Amino acid sequence: MAIRKPTLYQLLMVDPGVDDDVLTVVYRRLVQRTNLAYEDDARRRERLSVIEQAYAVLHDPDRRRRYDLRVAGIPERDAQPVTPQTVSVLPVEPPRETIPIEAPRQAVPVKPATTAVPVVGAGAGSRLLDFGRYAGWSLRQVALRDPDYLEWLRRTPGGRHFQADISSVLAPR
Repeated sequence: MAIRKPTLYQLLMVDPGVDDDVLTVVYRRLVQRTNLAYEDDARRRERLSVIEQAYAVLHDPDRRRRYDLRVAGIPERDAQPVTPQTVSVLPVEPPRETIPIEAPRQAVPVKPATTAVPVVGAGAGSRLLDFGRYAGWSLRQVALRDPDYLEWLRRTPGGRHFQADISSVLAPR
């Protein structure tokens, strides 16, 4: 049984369709890991040499194309170079039937997480909370039961709408 030699892509642990920017990042990371991993200078130099040779071939577009052809078993003389002259553009036919396009759906309004409903005819602190464990309670009721919750609510971004009311409710304390 013959042992298959790994491809340059396998040596660098990348996909054959890898982008050049990603290839450079992987190369640098492998060099860094190799420098840290091997204490033996001879093994480190050998491993770095393999990584650098693989990167040199895959980083250069022309050398990479020739390498890919060789790995695929296609002789280079049989490969057609891709140039603007050899690329043909097919005419685009208009569609034969029209497909109705749906109108975009309307966004469903989302109720803010922290809102309060004012009680008509009442003063400061009578706003009702409609969220959390005190949903349906006025700020005054919460102040009597759990003033620390109002202190916390005043400091949170969700409580910024209530800061003036909370201050007026907690001021007499």
